[in-house]
Amino acid sequence: EAGLRRSPSTGKSPSSGGRSIVYCSTRKHVESVAKHLSARGFSVGYYHAGRTQGAREKVQRAFGMGRVRILVATNAFGMGIDFPDVRLIVHYQTPGSLEAYYQEAGRAGRDGDPARCVMFFGAADLATQRRIAGGRGADEALRSMEAYAMSSECRQRILCGHFGVTEGVDPCSKCDVCEGQEGMHGDREGECTVEPTNPLSDVELRVIVEAVGELTRPVGKSGLAKALRGSRAASMRKCGLMELSQRGALRQRSEKDIVAAIDRCLEEGTLVRKGHRYPTVWLPGKAVRRGSTGSASPTEPPSPRRLRATRRKGRYSNTVRALENFRKQKARELAWKPYMVFQKRTIMALDSERPSSIGALDRIPGLGPAKIQRFGHDILRVLRENT
Repeated sequence: EAGLRRSPSTGKSPSSGGRSIVYCSTRKHVESVAKHLSARGFSVGYYHAGRTQGAREKVQRAFGMGRVRILVATNAFGMGIDFPDVRLIVHYQTPGSLEAYYQEAGRAGRDGDPARCVMFFGAADLATQRRIAGGRGADEALRSMEAYAMSSECRQRILCGHFGVTEGVDPCSKCDVCEGQEGMHGDREGECTVEPTNPLSDVELRVIVEAVGELTRPVGKSGLAKALRGSRAASMRKCGLMELSQRGALRQRSEKDIVAAIDRCLEEGTLVRKGHRYPTVWLPGKAVRRGSTGSASPTEPPSPRRLRATRRKGRYSNTVRALENFRKQKARELAWKPYMVFQKRTIMALDSERPSSIGALDRIPGLGPAKIQRFGHDILRVLRENT
């Protein structure tokens, strides 16, 4: 159950002193947060476009008359609303643009007295906003929103610069950056604490990319993160993640850190997203070759059924046998399981495609940058010797 126990910036009850507005991006979160606050004794109402007009008007009147001190709402609430004593604006989910944030945050402190604006930021919020926008030109706005949230520059100066005011803007001395907090980090489930960000290293990012290169079935960010942490859940076997050679390679990292790193790869184009309702992650070329129709690509390795049939009929080529021997040799040298060197599907794809250069190996499923660097020249040698 999602909710807020304290305002992360003040450590005080979100309803203390004047009115408070909590903005959420989805109706589900609006109702969940309102329920959570109400259960803890706060005077709270909720507002979104899914409620009847009568219900919306009733809660708006209650908020205006002060009977409700906290209103949890989507952006459907607020146009033309002007309450002078709003002391706190919370964005429980990151808004879709700096323009939206500025407009909604601007509803606080209109009487000239101090007020606070708090924004929770998470990579999942960007995905939510992208889904709400339906992919219609949202990327640039979300990049600006992410840069604002992650920056160590005065928030006021960033906002002014975004709207074209760049001269004569001094640090505000009031935002979290100017006060030396360097951003508030929390899980939205309870008290929010100041914690350093924990980004993955370049080596760890390469582990993620290499793992995606081995995927043979659609997998989402959360599933991939769980596999990289070494999960043994039943879903891992169902998605073919138990044989992933990188499974458990990032077990020292939290799932949240890994998902954030995957989002970074998606933003930078190192990985691509496929699908809208249930998005999965792929390497750029792999996603394109598979296409939206689900048809197999020329470089897609044989299915397990075809592979078993090939074994039964004894039609293994000399190349396949040589690659399997090479795999066993490397596994012994490294004290690995054979599949950790590369999978049998990769062997079949190598036999089928016969790549002749390091660059061509990049098109073979299961061979990521790290494996190509480690085994690439030996693989090409085996292929040349067994042509």
